[in-house]
Amino acid sequence: MIEYRSILPEDAPAFWQFLNVLDEQTSFMMYEPGERTRRTSMAALAEDIRQHVIPGGDFLDIALE
Repeated sequence: MIEYRSILPEDAPAFWQFLNVLDEQTSFMMYEPGERTRRTSMAALAEDIRQHVIPGGDFLDIALE
């Protein structure tokens, strides 16, 4: 069963892991394999979700903040 809902801050660890695996498995992501962990962190992703996504915004380029 698929559950469709908005992302929550507590989803950040699983989402972070998903993004890093996806970076390794496809050439269509914004980051090269391993680049995401050099440019940003799971904690920054969770904070971005809290500050921008939940209030109705979108993900920012958290590596530039």
